[in-house]
Amino acid sequence: MKSPQFTPGPWRTNTSIHPDDQVFSQTDEIIADCKWTNHIPKTREANARLIAEAPDLLAQLIDARDLLYVIAHQGNDSVLMTHIGQYDDAIKRATGQ
Repeated sequence: MKSPQFTPGPWRTNTSIHPDDQVFSQTDEIIADCKWTNHIPKTREANARLIAEAPDLLAQLIDARDLLYVIAHQGNDSVLMTHIGQYDDAIKRATGQ
């Protein structure tokens, strides 16, 4: 799998100089700006928090997929292999592969 092309995490919201409805990289680069949507402020902030967790969620999904792959092959578990395929598809969509 090739390296992801997105800005490395961690990403964050709620910095001392930025509002909660924006997402920033470690270097204060804007990753996402949710303030320009028609949603109420709490929804914009929730969307920003979810976006900010994307790099960690992707890393955790990759780790879980790798662990399940080992477990599935030890027991020849076709049900787990189906889930692993779904995880692979999600990872590919997230990384543009």
